[in-house]
Amino acid sequence: MDQRTCSIDGCDKRRKGRYCPMHRDRIARHGSPDGRAQQDPQSAGPCTFDGCLRPVKLKARGLCSAHAAQGWRGKPLGPVSPPATQRDDQGRKHCPKCDQWQPEGEFDPARRTGDNLRRHCRTCLTLAAIGDAEGYRDRQRETRLGVNRATFDAKFAEQGETCAICGTADPGARYWCIDHDHSCCATPGRSCGKCFRGILCTSCNTGIGMLKDDPTLMLAAFRYLRGVS
Repeated sequence: MDQRTCSIDGCDKRRKGRYCPMHRDRIARHGSPDGRAQQDPQSAGPCTFDGCLRPVKLKARGLCSAHAAQGWRGKPLGPVSPPATQRDDQGRKHCPKCDQWQPEGEFDPARRTGDNLRRHCRTCLTLAAIGDAEGYRDRQRETRLGVNRATFDAKFAEQGETCAICGTADPGARYWCIDHDHSCCATPGRSCGKCFRGILCTSCNTGIGMLKDDPTLMLAAFRYLRGVS
């Protein structure tokens, strides 16, 4: 073995001390040169905090990383949520919001998570949205339709706080709808915000949508209704 290379068999990188920077970092972080944590035989197994199933962390005196972090911050040890990838003996996932173990089917899919599922169950997400319904609608309007709260309020005041078509003060089942020019933004449920035209009740928004926002069709419908009335 070259005296200038890492002392780990098979590694030909230049060393600093006994190991190359990569293996020195692995040993410092995980306790082994291959990057896999090596547990102290006396502390192997789950965390010693009552009810915690997380594995112990190397050199954490029998605690998992989450409970060790509580101790390092000077906080009293308390319950922590299981890892997102952990399942109980029935294959269920834990929701930290309701603190319940739920079937995996209760969690919506998500990208870039350890188990490709949302952290909170569908029921908790729904209740959170209902609890802040106004804020939820504001966020949806701004992110999906490009209309912030100030723009919405200004337009609604200009319309007399009624539907721009029928003049009703009742928004209908889906609250007030943002009407925009679909020739500009044809993707359902999406708008750039620049083609925002007005605020409609659910019925009027559905009506002009079914007539494809086509003035010719709407005029034909008007003539038809006048002719049969």
